[in-house]
Amino acid sequence: MRRAHRFVVSLGVIVGCATAVALLTSLSTSSEGPLSAALDRVGSGFAGWEFRLRQGLLGPGRASQLAWFDRYRRDPSLLRSPDRVLLGAFDGGLPQTLDGIVRFERRIGTTLPLIQLYSAWGDQPEEQFPVRLVTAIWDLGSVPVITWEPWLTDFASARHPALPLREVRDRHGLVAVANGDYDFYVDEWAAAAAKYGKPLVVRFAHEMNDPYRYPWGPQNNSKEEFIAAWRHVVERFRRAAARNVIWVWSPHVAYRYWELYYPGNAYVDWIGTGVLNFGPIA
Repeated sequence: MRRAHRFVVSLGVIVGCATAVALLTSLSTSSEGPLSAALDRVGSGFAGWEFRLRQGLLGPGRASQLAWFDRYRRDPSLLRSPDRVLLGAFDGGLPQTLDGIVRFERRIGTTLPLIQLYSAWGDQPEEQFPVRLVTAIWDLGSVPVITWEPWLTDFASARHPALPLREVRDRHGLVAVANGDYDFYVDEWAAAAAKYGKPLVVRFAHEMNDPYRYPWGPQNNSKEEFIAAWRHVVERFRRAAARNVIWVWSPHVAYRYWELYYPGNAYVDWIGTGVLNFGPIA
């Protein structure tokens, strides 16, 4: 998008949102709940308006370039067992902007059916189900892939006094996940995913056999504890009727014994592994 167009779009959204905030503030005499919900709806409306305008300025919509992929998006069973390779990517500009993905696609000369994002567990707003972002990805014609990372120490002790202190929370933390201690969070995500309704891919607790990188790895949890936690999370989503979720089990094959962490065919839809390019310094 040219700079002038981007300026006009951004200015219009800012002015419109400011007007909406002033109006809603003057009308609201109750708690923050209804006001926050109203602001969220207004923000979503302006975001959708900006997206449609940008699509018009850019020419033919990106989704039209992925028309071939639509049958996979509309049929979760077909997406679970695709008959062709589906390319995807993550860009460091996410979740703030999808522009990096669009620029990357232009460089490689193809449109990606899968777009990946990262989301950590925790109390912060950015750690809740990213409904706006996955909806934006869907509207662009792709399917979102969420790498969902169980950073257990991101939950505030004051807000969750029943949880262990942060200093010791990671030690056998997946046992607590399997026992349901984090169901207050898992169930909210599952309900939001079910409400979203469209197919999405969840890559949960990736590289679980890497003893150096993540706290859910073997330095803190056994393979049995990982499997129990994985199965529990999947079952909570199924109980919430979030059958639109495709589960990706993603070990780090550079480390041994990765196959011992497999939760079983009944709990895994895709198997994937990272391929890391460290450049000439490796």
